[in-house]
Amino acid sequence: LQRVNMANAGTMITFPAVGNTSVAADLAEGQEYPESSLEFAGEVTAKMGKSGIAVKLTEEMIRYSMFDIMGMHMKAANEALMRHKEQKCADLIFNNGLTYFNNATSGYYTSGRGPDGLTNGTMTLDDILLMYADMVNSGFVPDTLIVHPFMWFAWMREPVMRDIFLKGFGQGQYFGSFQGAIGSATSFNAGGLNNNTMYSDPQQLATTYSLPGLLPTPLSVIVTPFQTVDTTARTCTVTLCKRSELGLLLVDEEVTTDQFNDPLRDIYKVKFRERYALALKNNGQAIRHALGVNWWNKGYDFDSKLVWQVGTGTLPSLNTGSIDILPNNPG
Repeated sequence: LQRVNMANAGTMITFPAVGNTSVAADLAEGQEYPESSLEFAGEVTAKMGKSGIAVKLTEEMIRYSMFDIMGMHMKAANEALMRHKEQKCADLIFNNGLTYFNNATSGYYTSGRGPDGLTNGTMTLDDILLMYADMVNSGFVPDTLIVHPFMWFAWMREPVMRDIFLKGFGQGQYFGSFQGAIGSATSFNAGGLNNNTMYSDPQQLATTYSLPGLLPTPLSVIVTPFQTVDTTARTCTVTLCKRSELGLLLVDEEVTTDQFNDPLRDIYKVKFRERYALALKNNGQAIRHALGVNWWNKGYDFDSKLVWQVGTGTLPSLNTGSIDILPNNPG
């Protein structure tokens, strides 16, 4: 999340949600300049909260311990604060945004199919590309795919997705940054060392670059148990997003500690406290969800194959007579 320092700004913070509708234009001599304006879509209100945890130790625990028991407790408290903040950030992302696929309704369905050729709620690369294109159409280029560990397990069982993940979703041949620079591009040479390029005009080389395998930007995959999952229905959510446009982390106070003793009971206590708030950016337009994705069944991509029902429809009947199968002849 984008960090914004908001020290002593109050418990309720309100800021406008705006969209830039400014359009520049070419001007003729004496023509009036077009006026620029921001489209105010409403207001976003964030409530500054306080999170904390305390560590309590007796004097005997500290005195007779043979290891750094205080350091262990403070490390555990710090990790608890981080887990708590991560859960709140996950709730902000997964409870907002736009739903593109929802296998629990009659709307869009993911295209994964089972061995019988029927849709079974699994997800394929084609579905990810559709979500990707929908986000780009809204003005955001996705760079992050957030999945549950069970979804990672499901994609390792699907041939196409497994091939992409094993070759590197973020750094492999499928997803990668544009490569190349101004000058002679070896991929466009006529076919040998020191040969001239196929271009008749050398100036065309100024815009030459090598295309990535599939998408123009890397797509990082985050596997996290904070992602939504239903272990009973064996479904989970898959989220595609642009990381830098998710939301705001409004910080009022960094993690601070207070310590005090209770001499009546020989107790030593340390408390940890931080104050911050979370706010959504862009009204969730930089987030796309696929809900109810099946992670239990195996999924296959059969869109390029015909599935005919024998007995009705295209094949009302099938000749069940003897069929000779010759060696090395699958037909």
